[in-house]
Amino acid sequence: MPLNNSENKFLQRKTRYNLSISPISGLESYIQFGVDDDISRCIVWNVSSTGACLLLNGKFSLRAGDQCQLKCISSFERIDYVCSCVVRWSTPEVFVTFVGVSFEHADISRDAFFNNFVQTQ
Repeated sequence: MPLNNSENKFLQRKTRYNLSISPISGLESYIQFGVDDDISRCIVWNVSSTGACLLLNGKFSLRAGDQCQLKCISSFERIDYVCSCVVRWSTPEVFVTFVGVSFEHADISRDAFFNNFVQTQ
């Protein structure tokens, strides 16, 4: 069954922006997949207004639909941001795992927070 135009627009991938992952950028990120799970350090690889790609050290067994919480800290500006996410996909590599998450709701302050770290050419 073909999608109508309004459904098709909803499913379109939003433009993603690479973030500066240099330690000098001052962005620290942590992910927690369950209430009782450990908090793991991660790298926000790229981000859009609807989701992000995260890089985690090690192998993680994750399923689409798993709930998680992403906490990002701007150490130089002493600002942090916490948001609830849902795992959409994960790809384990040799020593790392890439994880795609979608944000549970739109938030202008989250977009403004990440705009501070958008990689410039």
